Amino acid sequence: MRLVKLFIILAVSVVGLASCSVVSHNTYKPDAVQLNLSMEDLEQLGEVEISVEYSTYIGFIRSIEKINDIPYDGKVIKRVSVPGYLAGSICAPLDRALYKVFEQYPDAEYLVVCNATLNKETLFLGSENVAKAKVKVYKFK
Repeated sequence: MRLVKLFIILAVSVVGLASCSVVSHNTYKPDAVQLNLSMEDLEQLGEVEISVEYSTYIGFIRSIEKINDIPYDGKVIKRVSVPGYLAGSICAPLDRALYKVFEQYPDAEYLVVCNATLNKETLFLGSENVAKAKVKVYKFK
């Protein structure tokens, strides 16, 4: 009787350990998630040019002079967060000018950066920079 109980306990523990190893090694999520869009699914609202003029000192201190050709006022901060927006990787201060897109087109849902330029004038221990980008604005039909 003791041998049977020992055998049952051993069998249950082996099955329990085997089931834990299966769960820990396999994932229950799909390999890829894909959304197929074409230009027929989008309606173009317009095109906006955004710009930022700023200076950089000692390589890491940044001072913004103008955003979208308006003198920068540190008391008024307008900021927009768009996940996956590419202009930030080209020029981080360009994200500060992105609010202009949503002021002109409040129902914008999809942005495409057509081109982005950064004009840099190197100075002693600093630089004066002008970043510009053209953004096409779309919404879903």
